[in-house]
Amino acid sequence: MKKSKSINIALSLAGMATIFCLVSLWPDFKDWWVEYQNVRRLKSGVSLWNEWRNKNPNIKIKLKHVDLSNLDLQNVNFEGVDLSHSSFGYSKLNNSLFEGATLEHTDFSGANLQFAYFKDANLSHSKLVKCKLIETKFNGANLENADLSYSNTKKAQFKSANLKNSKFIGAIVVNADFEAATLNKADFSESNFSSLNFKDSILFDVNFTKANISVLSLSNTTFHWSNFEGATLNNVSISSSQGMNTTFKDAQINNSFISGTDLSGSDFSNAKLNLTKISTVNFLNSDFKNLNLKESYLSNSQFKNVYSWNEIQAFNSTFLDNNEFFTEEMAHLSASMGAFVLENPTEENHKLWTAFCEMTGPEKNKWRKLDANMKLLLLEKSIEVETPSLLERIEHPDADSDESLELDF
Repeated sequence: MKKSKSINIALSLAGMATIFCLVSLWPDFKDWWVEYQNVRRLKSGVSLWNEWRNKNPNIKIKLKHVDLSNLDLQNVNFEGVDLSHSSFGYSKLNNSLFEGATLEHTDFSGANLQFAYFKDANLSHSKLVKCKLIETKFNGANLENADLSYSNTKKAQFKSANLKNSKFIGAIVVNADFEAATLNKADFSESNFSSLNFKDSILFDVNFTKANISVLSLSNTTFHWSNFEGATLNNVSISSSQGMNTTFKDAQINNSFISGTDLSGSDFSNAKLNLTKISTVNFLNSDFKNLNLKESYLSNSQFKNVYSWNEIQAFNSTFLDNNEFFTEEMAHLSASMGAFVLENPTEENHKLWTAFCEMTGPEKNKWRKLDANMKLLLLEKSIEVETPSLLERIEHPDADSDESLELDF
């Protein structure tokens, strides 16, 4: 009797334990079962999936940690779906809808996402390597720490997107729109750029090393501490922007326009600026070591405390009115240019020297007398140059001018 009672108690306890386990596991089982049914529904066909979604717009769907790689999911509706940690590797997702979707740590490697719509989606830490992102829309999306390396983002839109710490290494970025986007610490190294819009964007500490950039607009843009080392920039327009402490070391800037921009503390060592117009730019405390200025125009800019003026090369360039220098910097620049003219005593090079010496500003009289000294040195080399009133300028300099500078060639 006692033994039978003990057995009944044991069975009752076992039953209660089983019920307790089932109750506690039921939510997880239920989620798994619902997810399983949704995956089956999705793999049955995009049209059936989209039809079911249209009939049940308020159902919150989770498809986390699901393998959806190598599938044809063109035109699929994933609006608002939680697909975090899932995989779409090499799937066809053309014209797919991901608006407001959760895609954290999701892998899209090799997928075709042409014309896909990711407005306001969360793609943080997602992997979009080697994807086809032509005309894909990421407006307002969170792509922080996302990897888009070696992808084709032609005509893609990233307006107001968060691209902090994102990677575009080796990517094709043509006619893309990054207006008002945040790209702090993004990596565009070795990428190919063309016809981009970074208006009102923030590019703090962005890596553009060895990038090939054409037709780029940086208007009202902040790009402090960014790195353009070894990059090639053609037809670039930088205006009304902030780019302090930016690196242009070994960069080549061609046919470009820079105006109203703060580039103080920047590194232009070994850079080449060809056919570039520079106006109202602040170069305070910048490094110009071995900077090559060829057929460029510089006006109304700030050059105080610039390093390595004595190593600058300014061939056929023009320093227009109202540039601001320190006397010592001007002496270094004049010595460098003067040495070049003496080593290459042609009429064309002398015109360069004359244009340089005719700059306006507080040191105008000093550079006029410097010009006279240069013409004498050229005459000694039997080079004919126009020297109107040369002896009069040397023998009777302006009464209020400083003593002539001595150049040590």
